[in-house]
Amino acid sequence: MAAAGTGAFRVKEEMSRVGRALGLDGVHAEVTLNTVIATCVQGELSHTLVGTIPSISVNAGRIAALETLALHAPAGVTHAQVNRQLDAIEREAPRYGPAMTTLAAMLACAAFCFLNNGGWVECVGAAAG
Repeated sequence: MAAAGTGAFRVKEEMSRVGRALGLDGVHAEVTLNTVIATCVQGELSHTLVGTIPSISVNAGRIAALETLALHAPAGVTHAQVNRQLDAIEREAPRYGPAMTTLAAMLACAAFCFLNNGGWVECVGAAAG
């Protein structure tokens, strides 16, 4: 979820929700812009993993799919089932290609500049980046 552009609180919340569905007693996580450190606890046992987030983007469709997975994970779900669902979400093709995404970002930058009383020259400059 962090790589899809959502906030750390939401990542922690959904990790805990899936952890409970898996039967864990607790999931404790630290989420930064490019790192996730998670400790899973079950009884007297704990396991800590550190992972990096190689690239960050904003993908609302992926965030929604991951949130749906977390919200609907039934109690007793297995690791294999969760991994299969995560793999399916990861394999989904992006909704928009690089050209459309770039154009949308350029227009958003120009619009933000305009809302801050930028003239046409400033808006073009903001769009060009």
